[in-house]
Amino acid sequence: MLIQNNVLPAQRRRSGPILRPDSVRPVRYRDADLRGRIGTLVGHASDDTLLAGFLWIAEGQAAREALDSMDLWKEWLDSAIQTCMDWLADDRQLSEVAQCVVEEIDRLRRADVRAYADALTTVRSAQAAAQRAFEELRDQFGAAPTTEFGAGSGRDSPAELVFAEWDQAVQAGWEAEARWRVSEQKFRRLKVVGRRRHAFAASPDSYPADALAQLNGTTIEQLTAQLLARDGLAVIRAAGGSGDQGADVIAETSDGRRLVFQCKYRQRGAVGPKIIYETNGTARQIHRADVAVVITNAVFSAQAAADARSQGIHLIDGHGLRCWATWGDSIYDVLAVPAPEVPSPS
Repeated sequence: MLIQNNVLPAQRRRSGPILRPDSVRPVRYRDADLRGRIGTLVGHASDDTLLAGFLWIAEGQAAREALDSMDLWKEWLDSAIQTCMDWLADDRQLSEVAQCVVEEIDRLRRADVRAYADALTTVRSAQAAAQRAFEELRDQFGAAPTTEFGAGSGRDSPAELVFAEWDQAVQAGWEAEARWRVSEQKFRRLKVVGRRRHAFAASPDSYPADALAQLNGTTIEQLTAQLLARDGLAVIRAAGGSGDQGADVIAETSDGRRLVFQCKYRQRGAVGPKIIYETNGTARQIHRADVAVVITNAVFSAQAAADARSQGIHLIDGHGLRCWATWGDSIYDVLAVPAPEVPSPS
């Protein structure tokens, strides 16, 4: 290759445009006029013009890949939602083991569906905005590339907008994917819990589910005391009565924490917020509770549940009672409070 004036090609590119003939004759085109027009444009193109033209191609390719990536996230989120919905289907056939944890898994899957649906909404919105920016980029085809794509044009390329939306879509997708991994771990743990519950239900220590259906205002208190004793707590009060000041059952853990229970039997309907306020007013102030609990064979209203959360009152509903009595969960599992530490052998 002839090197003029001892200047390398890279140095010439830095000092000015590459010298070319005024026109070239590209062999790609059969039409002579088209060959001449394209050849003249190429022959007169500066380095900046050629670079800008390449950038236009690169921007379009990168933007297209970003849009395709959003399609993949949409497909994955649709699949994740469908997997959860298949579990929640009304016509599902559950094994006896799965029946022991069906409520917990249902709750997990419903929360997953909401999270994945929110992520899908984010991805779809981002893709729609990115598609509009991509169409703007596409509509610039044929414009002078130095005007729209050269350095110092004074405006962002539509490709910048595509990737700003892509960032949002990818963030939502990765958060959903991380949630999926955590949920699958929980799902596997719940299957282990289901096997353990199923085995306990067949043991003589289990309080049968049909017996739970026969509870009344007195026997629910007695059962609460029996289960606390089964879990190793010292029962201080086994039943309420007149003057109990909102404490039907009181027990202490081996590490000295006091649990105070208000028991509410219901034939029908939900337990409302009134009992939450009563328990909050007496359990700690009068009975020195470390853990205040309201337990029922039924359910709690949404307002009662919200008030209990705000006031630090623990709730055990009919499902929680079954987990405790029939399936052998400890009171610590049911209340989600730490169990006493077991002293290490000396």
